[in-house]
Amino acid sequence: MSKTSKVATNDWTAGAQSVPLRLIQLDKRFQARAQHSFDAVADYAEEWSAGGADALPPVRLVVIDNAPAAVVVDGWHRVMAAERAGFTSIRAEVLLGDTALAFREAAAANTKHGVRRTNADKRMSVGLMLQAKPTATAIEVAAHCGVTRQFVYDCMEKSRAAQSALADAQYTRDLEVARGSADDTAVDKLANTARQTRDIERVIACVVGAQAQLDALFEADSNRDDKNRSSVYVNKQAVEMDLRNAITSLRAAKPYSTCTVCGGVGCRACRNTGWLSVGQYKLLPRTQASGAENVL
Repeated sequence: MSKTSKVATNDWTAGAQSVPLRLIQLDKRFQARAQHSFDAVADYAEEWSAGGADALPPVRLVVIDNAPAAVVVDGWHRVMAAERAGFTSIRAEVLLGDTALAFREAAAANTKHGVRRTNADKRMSVGLMLQAKPTATAIEVAAHCGVTRQFVYDCMEKSRAAQSALADAQYTRDLEVARGSADDTAVDKLANTARQTRDIERVIACVVGAQAQLDALFEADSNRDDKNRSSVYVNKQAVEMDLRNAITSLRAAKPYSTCTVCGGVGCRACRNTGWLSVGQYKLLPRTQASGAENVL
């Protein structure tokens, strides 16, 4: 394997190197497998015991924000097998970056090697890529994760439905908390805030679904001649930007904190709602945004 340039960060350098197992972390956030294959671990351990450290390809690691340990983004089975084989270090390709880089690298794991991926594994990869880049199009995600665009559309649709269901579940839990209070005013406030949060989350889920539908439209048109294209007058980049801006605006409009001016009673600052959006909260002078604040 060709060497990459070395970039220092504390005691870490980027590039191909031997890394002590004690400095490697198996962080489930960056696991692209729905479940491990212990048969694969056993097989890899035997290969290493018989062929030495070079018997299998190097694992891929990311050092996040100068952390003392590196997280595995590709090679969980190999790391576990190395421990089983009694190794104290393992060959690795080390990258230096942030959490988004780790998510992105993990999303591409196992696309060209390793144990054959299940559909559950592929869904994990799609989810990791969307965490790395929430605004990624289905085309980008499919290419990076080694899946079809239709598979990504299906994942996005299921995610939209799940987000809506989570919003409904949170609304129900908030209502139960409110009804457990002896203060009728508190019940009304909590119930109203929960409803407003749920309503906005539902709209966000719909916009996320619209992003997937837009990609599907252009994907379908890619196989049609000009006469039959439905998107001939659609500026895809402009629409995508509008959808991303809509999601950003909606998230910023959700209840964030009880009003720091009135303490939740209702006033001009909170438009008589008793709560503030994150934007309103940040605009208030610090002398006002203290004491009464309660992040929702």
